[in-house]
Amino acid sequence: MVDLPLFIDTKEDILNVMQQLDLTEDEFIKLIKEESEKQEALGNSDTWTTEYAFSVDLNLIKEGDWVNAGFTQALEVPQDDVIKKVYNEWYYFENNQLELWYQTMRKIKE
Repeated sequence: MVDLPLFIDTKEDILNVMQQLDLTEDEFIKLIKEESEKQEALGNSDTWTTEYAFSVDLNLIKEGDWVNAGFTQALEVPQDDVIKKVYNEWYYFENNQLELWYQTMRKIKE
């Protein structure tokens, strides 16, 4: 089993991991699913909640849309007193392709 990086925050990071591991998109998705199953087997079946998601067209002349989404991950097994992680993500799509992906994460402790 390959150890995935703890934090992949850009499209370029994803592509770099795929290239380093010599994986196709389907193989990468399979790897993510396997890692999730591995965590569940260890008792780490965290709960994810989508808090919000919306799109914004900031430039009516140029093609492309920004999407903002918020997620909360409730950790079943706290890690270093962290019980939740709150994510805020921005995606930029142009011609139905993901061009940019930004992610921030806030840790909530007990």
